[in-house]
Amino acid sequence: MRDWQRLRETARGLFGRRTRTDWLILILIGALVLIIAIPAGELPGRDAPQKNADEEAAADEQQEDYKEQLEEQLGRLLTRVDGVGECMVMLTMADEGRIYVDKNVRNDGDSRDEETVVYRKDEGEVPCVIMERLPKVAGIVVVAEGAGNAKVVKDISDAVMSLFEIEAHKITVVKMSVQEE
Repeated sequence: MRDWQRLRETARGLFGRRTRTDWLILILIGALVLIIAIPAGELPGRDAPQKNADEEAAADEQQEDYKEQLEEQLGRLLTRVDGVGECMVMLTMADEGRIYVDKNVRNDGDSRDEETVVYRKDEGEVPCVIMERLPKVAGIVVVAEGAGNAKVVKDISDAVMSLFEIEAHKITVVKMSVQEE
């Protein structure tokens, strides 16, 4: 019995001397702890479907093909510009692009259910792609025979800026060295 009385006296001593401000601070701290402890939504990548090695390799190969195609087309275009002569082009990509697929979304109060829309094709079910954003170009290097002329360098830079929506400081134009055989 003495233990109970001692416990009650200790509790009264701790809680009896608190002011309204103290109680308000304790309640706010408790609410903050609850807010931090409750998970808010999905963590990125937790429930995201994992790409297998074949899909990643195919995506990398597709991006590399796209990059090479752009380099080749830009090189052919620039060789036709007056004074450029022979040239080589190298691009660096800022990202891998993105594919947006159609999803059916159901909101039932607190829960949200997403399901990717698919259609049947020869290979099986294929997601319905509603938009595809191609990879963005991060930087360009042009090596050209005529790059010793300032007007040619400006023409090359202007052409690249208008084609790729890229700033001038991300474009480098250098003179091609002459190699004798």
